[in-house]
Amino acid sequence: MMLIAPYLRGIGPSVFQNPDALRTANGAILAMDAIALMNALGVDTFSVVGHDWGSNIAEGLAVGWPQRLERMALISSLPRMGGLKTPSFRQAQRY
Repeated sequence: MMLIAPYLRGIGPSVFQNPDALRTANGAILAMDAIALMNALGVDTFSVVGHDWGSNIAEGLAVGWPQRLERMALISSLPRMGGLKTPSFRQAQRY
C-alpha cells in the first residue's frame, strides 16, 4: 500500500511548465490531474480522501471515473455535485 499526497497545481513546489497556461481551480480539471497522476504511476484503482477543496476533486473522480475508485471519504465538505440540494444552515453547521 502507498500513500500519495499531491500538491494541487500551482501550490507548494509545483510549477507550470507553460507560463501562458490558464490557471484554474476547477474541481473537474483537478480531478483530471489526479487521473493523469494515477495513470503515470500505473495505479488502476485507488481510494481517495478529500478535505475541503479535495472533497470537490474526490467528487469529480467519483462522477467521472467511478470504476477507478475503491473507496472515498469526504471531510469538511458540503455536497456540490450530483444534483443534491443545498442543506439547511443547521445541517451545514453539522458538516
